[in-house]
Formats: sequence, structure tokens, C-alpha cells
Amino acid sequence: MEDFSTVLTMGVACGGATSFDSHTGEAHIHRRPADCNHLGRAKDSAWRMQNHQSIARVCGTGGLSGSNRTGKQDWQTELDNRTGQQDYAMGEYDVERYATIVGTGMYLPEIEVSNASLAEHFEKVMPGAGMDVVIGKFEAATGIRRRWYAPRDWATSDLAVRAGRQALHAAGLDPRDIDLIILGTDSPDYITPATSVVVQYELGARNAGTYDVGCACASFPTAVAAAAGQLVTNTWMKYVLVIGAYMMSKLAAHDDVTRFYYGDGAGAAVMTVDTKPGFLTASYNADGSYHRNWGIYSGGTFEPATCESVQAGRTQVRFVDKYPPEVNHEGWPKIVRHLAKRGGFQLDDIDMAIFTQVRLASIRVVMEDLGLPLEKTHWIMEDWGYTGSACVPMALDDAVRKGRIHSGDLVVLVGSGVGYNQAGVALRMP
Repeated sequence: MEDFSTVLTMGVACGGATSFDSHTGEAHIHRRPADCNHLGRAKDSAWRMQNHQSIARVCGTGGLSGSNRTGKQDWQTELDNRTGQQDYAMGEYDVERYATIVGTGMYLPEIEVSNASLAEHFEKVMPGAGMDVVIGKFEAATGIRRRWYAPRDWATSDLAVRAGRQALHAAGLDPRDIDLIILGTDSPDYITPATSVVVQYELGARNAGTYDVGCACASFPTAVAAAAGQLVTNTWMKYVLVIGAYMMSKLAAHDDVTRFYYGDGAGAAVMTVDTKPGFLTASYNADGSYHRNWGIYSGGTFEPATCESVQAGRTQVRFVDKYPPEVNHEGWPKIVRHLAKRGGFQLDDIDMAIFTQVRLASIRVVMEDLGLPLEKTHWIMEDWGYTGSACVPMALDDAVRKGRIHSGDLVVLVGSGVGYNQAGVALRMP
């Protein structure tokens, strides 16, 4: 295994940037404090609003603005005591409340597993099976060349905490500033309690409530939309930490060839409130007739874990039956077209489309269907593998820090998870 100590540069928060080592978790924040205006820290009493809309934007830093539609009203707020006392005059405005991402983060574990080393592993557990040929075919179909595993004594929460810390660093926040943590994963620490509770404790986010979203690769877009709704409807709420995390490698059998896909990782975003719209809309799709195709089928109430089910491998992830290609090849374009119709934009207006990072071939087919050039999408599976619930935020962050996403860009995020669930969101970058 090779060492991976590449220093990655995280997304911009309030006009600044954060660099970090993806394995050590060390962060270096480069910010312009004068440019930052954390609107979400205004006291609750200041957020008396009328006619607010459930719209969000990404990476916002703008100041308060708006029109006084309901008559004059004096607004006077102060920044939250968690950051010190400071008077902040908001003016005479009827303030609309929107959601925005003010920091992103990700974490990639340190154990590299190349396709060659994976083929060598399979030859040991299935001698004479020609697994080098099989792995070669998988690589050609998916684009995956390697993936990264977490240490065997880690759990999904360990990945999530590290990604969460990076997002908090990027946003310039303390864990105690967070009001809510939403964690998306289909490789939880436990059946119950929620993994987000573990993350809350390990982060020291003692003021935060939590809940999990369990719709696999659709989890992050679903959680972003949920966070936006929470922020615009709960006027007391200031910061929501959204995390996607994945450790399916630990739940896969050693002789399961679908282990080829699984890479461990986590991505995160901090969302707060703003006065300018950017979140345009969300779209969802599902078909439960596929719920038996791919999953972990023992350990829940359908079949509680027993010695027999453990020995038979039913407490591990299993690929039981293929999904027809149209699940994604038709489902993803359907999601994007719904986003365009509901969000009031044309397909050609899209500057970046990010999809579940499972097969590069599927992304190519979908982009052709949408009439969009490949330059308008981004993929990470070649070097990081299929990181499931984490792949969409990891790909988004990677595109931002590589300069492939710019201010004003229209970005769509589409996730597709086993079950199956599909979800998408449309965002206008500031």
C-alpha cells in the first residue's frame, strides 16, 4: 500500500479558503474576515419575518438587504454571545430568510487499495478464478482505479467527525455554534442509536440536535434540501452541519467481487441563513420494487441477526440482482429536467452537474441525454472509488477547490441510492 499524504485545498468560505491534509485532518484557514458577514448569528428576536420563501443559496457572504413590503419596522440585532457582543444595525427591512453553505470539508482515509492489490486479494480467496481479468473489466466499465479504506477499528462516525471538523474550520465556527447535525449514510455505526448522535458527541457540538438520513447515495442532496427547509422555517436556527459518510468496505464479504466498488470517505457542509436566494428547488424519485436488489438483509426487524444469518453472510452487504441501466440512465435525466422546470432554468443554463460516483459510463450517457458537454460534469471515482453516501459532497468539494465551479454558476447535485431512492437539488453559486 502506498502512503497518501497529498494536501488538498478545501472550498471557499466567506471569500477565503482552507487547506488541509486529507489524512491528518490538519487545517489551515485563509480567510478575509472583513468579507464575512455571518447573518445566521443574529439573535432570534431579529428574525421576525413575513412572506419568507423556502429558497437557499450556496457559499453566500452578502449583507442584509430587502424591501420593506409591510410597513416600516425598526430592526436592531446583535451578534450571538457565543462570538462576543456587537451591535448590528439591520435597517428598516422586511427580511426574507434563505439558506446557504458557508464551509465545506471532506476526509479521505489513508489505506490505499489499488485494483492490482485488490485482484491479488481475490486470487488468494478465490484461486484460479481469473480475478485479474474480472477486475480489469470492472475498471473499464466504471473508471475506478483505486479506493481508500479506513482502519479496521474505525466506524463511519470516525470519518464523519473528521469531515465535519474540516467544514467547521472552513466556516470559521466552533462545534458549539451548530444547532442541528444531519448525517446521511447507509453504513451506520449501529442499527440504533443514530450515528449522528455519536458525531455530535465526538465533535463536541453540545448545542446541536441530530438526525440521520438513510437513503444511501441520495442522502446528501436529501439532507441539503432538509437543512434548507429547517433553516428558513425555524427562525431561531443559525447553523446546520450536513454530512455524508460511507464505510461499506467494512460490511462487505472478503470474497464479494462488488468489494471492487467500495471506498471509504466522508464529505460535509455547514449551512446558515442569508437574505439572497440560491437554492432553487429539489426533486425526488423512488421505486421500492428494487429494494431486494442490493443491501444488507439481516440484522433488522425483517430478519434479526442470528448465528445462522451471520455465518451465511446475510449481515453483510450483498449484490443480489442487477439494476436495469435505465434506473440511472433515465432516472438521472428525469431528476435534472424536473429541477429545471421547477427551478425556472434551461438545461443549457447548467454550469456543473454532479452525479453519484459509481460508473463513469453512466455519467457519459446521462450528459449526452441532457445535451450537456462532459466539461459540465465532474468525477472522482477513478482515484477514490465509489464512496456511496459521501460521493456527492466529496465530488462537489473537489470541483470547487479545483476551480471548476465559479461564482454565479448553476450547479445540480443528483444522488441515486439502493432501494432505490433518487434525489437532486439545484443551487446557484454566489
